[in-house]
Amino acid sequence: MNEKVTVIVPVYNVEKYLTKCLNSLLKQTYQNLEVILVNDGSTDNSRKICEGFVAKYDNFVLINTANHGQSVARNIGLKMANGSYIGFVDSDDYIDEDFYTELVKAIKKTNADIACTPLTTKQTDEDYQVISSESAICRIMGGDLGTVVWNKLFRAEILRNVSFPVGQVHEEIEFNRLYLQKVHSLVVVQVNEYHYNKSREGNTNSRFEISRLNVFSQLKLFIKDLHQNHKRVAERQVIFFGVIQFMDMYKVAFSNKVDRVVRKKIRKCYFYFFKKFLSINSIKDHPMFFLKCLIFVFAPNYYVKNN
Repeated sequence: MNEKVTVIVPVYNVEKYLTKCLNSLLKQTYQNLEVILVNDGSTDNSRKICEGFVAKYDNFVLINTANHGQSVARNIGLKMANGSYIGFVDSDDYIDEDFYTELVKAIKKTNADIACTPLTTKQTDEDYQVISSESAICRIMGGDLGTVVWNKLFRAEILRNVSFPVGQVHEEIEFNRLYLQKVHSLVVVQVNEYHYNKSREGNTNSRFEISRLNVFSQLKLFIKDLHQNHKRVAERQVIFFGVIQFMDMYKVAFSNKVDRVVRKKIRKCYFYFFKKFLSINSIKDHPMFFLKCLIFVFAPNYYVKNN
């Protein structure tokens, strides 16, 4: 029998999308699938929909909690998981029927720790591309693999004693730092079978929360780890990520008319990473990006309005 795959699905007020999501999990061709639904205090019909699936299908499990947010819901799922492999699906998304079959096959064939589908697929002769831990960090923190967890399938032991930080917007940054310390290799699978709902309500990319600033300490710790482990290429990429992160954060804060004191804090964080960026990168290697950075330094509001 195939090794079990546990799929963790946090659920909160997604009655509009939930049935399609759960049906896509029900129709998976992979035969040994455990689906853990963590209902995070939904006030709509989401709980009722979950209960309907759990009543009909033995491999669906429901855990009801008070509303504590996605990180807590995912952490509950991690504690309950029984699978040899662990995946995450957001409850307003859906997947094609071969998604987990393809990812498990890739891990078994290459002996990688994680299988991952790129956020944007491209034509290639390679079905599988096995990359090192350092390359994985670079492509997750600034490339086509993304910091998100829903396009990845993990060996369960990689996530042992790893959890999502609670009460933060960018919880996946710290999660990435923790599990990537254990990764030896990652296999990139050129399929496009995860369907992300870009129009989801409450998308955090369009609003500002003060907890966004917590990513500053997360990235500093990430950079420190990489420096101590002599992963210089990955260190440069995370610094680059930090520069972009706080430029984008300022744009969101500005568009949401956030207080100037908070915007000043964002710029202070930006300068920390920008100075590091200047110390390890040649301006001639990134001329246009450097120009953008300078505009942001001297005329942040002009930068926001024109980018």
